[in-house]
Amino acid sequence: MSQEIVRRAFLRLLKPWLAAYCSLIVLTFLVLTWHWPLMGDSGLVHYVVFLTHHGWGPYRDIIEINTPGAYLTEDLAMLVFGGGALGWRLFDFALLVLAGLGYVYLMGVDRRQAGFLAGTLFLTIHGQDGVMAGGQRDLTAAVLLISSACFALYATSASQARSRSISLLLAGICVGWATCLKPPLGIFVLLLVAWLWVQLRTSRNGLPLLLVAVGGSLCLPLVCLGFLLANQALTAYWTMLHGLDAYHLSLGRRTIGYLLLHSISPLQPLLLLTAATAIFACQRSLDKVDLLLLAGALVGLLSYITQRKGFSYQRYPFLIFLIALCLRRLFRKVPSSGAAAIFPPAAITLCVGMILLQTYKLSTYSRQDPDAPLLADIKALGIDHDSGSIQCLDTIGPCIESLYKAKLLPATGFFYDCYFESNVDPISLDQRRKFQQAMLATKPRWIILTESSCFNQPPSFDKFRDWPWLQATLASYSLVRQQPSDTLQRYWSRPEKPLEYRIYRREPNEAGR
Repeated sequence: MSQEIVRRAFLRLLKPWLAAYCSLIVLTFLVLTWHWPLMGDSGLVHYVVFLTHHGWGPYRDIIEINTPGAYLTEDLAMLVFGGGALGWRLFDFALLVLAGLGYVYLMGVDRRQAGFLAGTLFLTIHGQDGVMAGGQRDLTAAVLLISSACFALYATSASQARSRSISLLLAGICVGWATCLKPPLGIFVLLLVAWLWVQLRTSRNGLPLLLVAVGGSLCLPLVCLGFLLANQALTAYWTMLHGLDAYHLSLGRRTIGYLLLHSISPLQPLLLLTAATAIFACQRSLDKVDLLLLAGALVGLLSYITQRKGFSYQRYPFLIFLIALCLRRLFRKVPSSGAAAIFPPAAITLCVGMILLQTYKLSTYSRQDPDAPLLADIKALGIDHDSGSIQCLDTIGPCIESLYKAKLLPATGFFYDCYFESNVDPISLDQRRKFQQAMLATKPRWIILTESSCFNQPPSFDKFRDWPWLQATLASYSLVRQQPSDTLQRYWSRPEKPLEYRIYRREPNEAGR
């Protein structure tokens, strides 16, 4: 009896403040991330979109491995929110708001506090992953998948045929869009159709409704196909998939053990509590919503594992469903007496603590733009007057984003130098040969070399020491600026030294070379 009194008193005291706590965390997230710079993969894809608007053909002129869906989504986000850092923060926050709304709907009317907690927990996990995780394709895909699950669930309870059809069409469009961003997520189409078939098999219009969902899932892939055809890039894209993309997948591969442990690392306490609830409260059965969330989590985990890189943001399609599944089960009704009665209060306490800890970590991150020194040098040296004659040799350093922020065109479409580093792989050697041809044809006046190296390799300016042609080319240029950097910056959980760069200039008397 005393346990029940304590439990009820705790929940009665905490519940009114839970929404206020979550709102305060969301506001804190906004304040802390408002001035984050544009960096990471988003800067690269922004630049590719910028180049396509200046007549460069994706996969033909721009040597890149992202999907057409990534460019189309980024282009749409830049159109709606703007192409700068603030616009990208707004896009990022809009995705998190949609995720939160999806959580509230999936939890149901009697578990709204679980929806608030789930949305806030996902938001702070995303925040602690750092500035480079903002607006990532995996985040967009995760929100699209959870939205697809919401539309599918609504369709199974809607009374009007028209509402069902529209909901299933939207569910299909969302999962098709996610597939265009991350192709392994396309497996969710099959699981979603199987789940819908079980729910709608007794309905008079069950089969037509399933066809609506399948048709919706094909809409965005067809749009991507049209994008490739319009840019005369279908053949180039197909060649890239079987060459450069396959080579990219072979780089920086993590072990399965690392991937499995890393995939659940932000939610280990919550998973342990959920497992304890299943054991002591005898919550082993899964209802239809649990099954849908479990299907999404499995597909998200598969997508994370198949990418083999282990980047934190690649977990989002998995985590977004896992959070919902855990909290939905933790907030399910349990016996009001005995050990099982402590689980709902324990779940709230745990989530509140995890959210607070992750928000603290977020508050320690740097908000300085790492591209500022190079942007200043570009202006001071007059490089901004030589658009179209600047060659980046960069992977995750400041060069590519700086060209985008300065609105400068590159000399060639080879600015992602990760694929030049191997002197034995046939794909890398072929990329070196094509890059050499492009450099001889354009003869750029400026070369900006950063020390960023591919994936797990240590930063080094000597990353191409086994490439005689490039060493001879750099020797024919004058080194006019090297930016040293010793101050550690924290853009994610680990403080790091900003990557250094060197600026080379071809003198007028070298024009004939």
